[in-house]
Amino acid sequence: MATVGQTAQPVIAPAPALPAQFRPPASAQPARPFVDRFEAGPARLPWSFRGGPNTEIGRTVQAMAERARASTTRIGGQSAEGLLTRAILANPLISNEQIMAMSRMRPAGVASTPRAIERTLREIPDARSQPNHQFTVDLLHAVTGIDRETISRNGPDLGMTGSAERGAVLPWNWGRPFLWRPDNDREALSTALHDFTDTMATAGVRGVQQAIWGSEDRAGSAARSWINGVPRQFLEPTAQR
Repeated sequence: MATVGQTAQPVIAPAPALPAQFRPPASAQPARPFVDRFEAGPARLPWSFRGGPNTEIGRTVQAMAERARASTTRIGGQSAEGLLTRAILANPLISNEQIMAMSRMRPAGVASTPRAIERTLREIPDARSQPNHQFTVDLLHAVTGIDRETISRNGPDLGMTGSAERGAVLPWNWGRPFLWRPDNDREALSTALHDFTDTMATAGVRGVQQAIWGSEDRAGSAARSWINGVPRQFLEPTAQR
């Protein structure tokens, strides 16, 4: 997973715990396979419980959704808009305060360390051109408003499985980072979403890892994402395999 370095930020309290069997409302389901378009009237938008379209939170969430909608990268039929909507924007386990904190993040908050950047590009020279990287960048661009080029330039390890900071564990790989391209769509999606939540945690937006993976711990949440994949309730149903 991506390693992000920055100075300590204020801790944002997570939303109150709700039942684990969260499912998005029926209106959040797409009308046809492999397409996510959350463009219904305000009363039917899956995040409408957060506040009206003329409130600060309503405008912020709508802007995030519109930026996610501009993403053209798909992984296994899943879109950045659909994953972000189900996992974050329409997820009642994510608080309005957490979403507002995401919207105020600055480039330093989503930047990897110089060591991680150097090791990533040495191990995977074309990392920035990989769909899994571009998908992860689109998720972060959507919530922060930071331009994609800056996010990609400062975090080529985004969307790569493993950690650019850690060393390889197998003897014949010693000296190389514990980092690789995802082997399949399932791994690519879980890596993208975990890199997103881990970036939030490192930047001080606490509770997002817990809401998505059931663990706020970096290693624990990474293990759950790799073993279990993205929770099914956050995926486009017709594209699930």
